[in-house]
Amino acid sequence: MSGPEQPSAATTSGKGAAEEVASYLGALPSEQESLAKFVGENLGDEILETLVMAAEATWPAAEAVLMLSRVSQLRRFQMGWMMAGSKAKAAAQRVFKAAAAKPPAALGTNGLAAVAKEYDCKL
Repeated sequence: MSGPEQPSAATTSGKGAAEEVASYLGALPSEQESLAKFVGENLGDEILETLVMAAEATWPAAEAVLMLSRVSQLRRFQMGWMMAGSKAKAAAQRVFKAAAAKPPAALGTNGLAAVAKEYDCKL
């Protein structure tokens, strides 16, 4: 199984060009089962932080929330998010607040609230 090309050091440190980050995020599997297989047991706090901060920086809130919804269903999410830093948690809060104005149809208001709760965010 081939996955997206590894991001550069600049991307993973949060200093990469927005286009590079968006390209990498867009290459992640969009189906839940495929994403779970791709990530496997490797979902740690650093990966979560990178995903959340990159999604906020490069995608509209509705798209970011849909990706965060899929990520929250992955194995080891709760442990990784518990260890995530304050910058990533603040980024998640901003994404959920922005999405609350017009929740994605795939989630609706209740689904958005449920995903926000997984990230300890308030709408």
